[in-house]
Amino acid sequence: MIDFTALDKKKLILIGLVGLVVLYMDFSFVISAGFKSLSDSESGIAKLRTDIDKLNRDLAAMQTQKAASNGLLNKRQAFIKEESVTQFLEQIQSMANESGVTVTQFKQSEAGVDAALAKSPVKPLKISIEISSTYHTLGTFINYLENCGVFVNIESFKVTTSASDIFRQNVSMAMIIYVKK
Repeated sequence: MIDFTALDKKKLILIGLVGLVVLYMDFSFVISAGFKSLSDSESGIAKLRTDIDKLNRDLAAMQTQKAASNGLLNKRQAFIKEESVTQFLEQIQSMANESGVTVTQFKQSEAGVDAALAKSPVKPLKISIEISSTYHTLGTFINYLENCGVFVNIESFKVTTSASDIFRQNVSMAMIIYVKK
């Protein structure tokens, strides 16, 4: 041990200053780095918690959507009867009105039947539709067609800009539905 009574005042002041310098260096570099890493880890933990909460919400939404889509897949695979074709065209017209699409022409014709389809219990029916709409209303209308409950195959799709209004498009769409014989 050091006998502080035997040391003179200059040596005691020097030991005190060296101790203060060591204490200052320790606090400024080691302890402050520890506090900084602690605060960084707290923000990282908070970010991790928010990410986990978001992941749980997304997972719940995905499970809900999966459950809903299972019902849609079964519903979408339906074929209509020949006597229901007119009713289906009226349904398309009402879907177009709901989505803000103007239907200018419907044309119904028999589609070509290959040998494999000739023996099946369904026959293809080609429906050509001429419509006028904006891009957003066109997307809404196509979404209705996808979820209408009838198996619909869009065979061709042509979009041209309207000469009178640059925000409206004229769309020619040929789709095939399959009707029960």
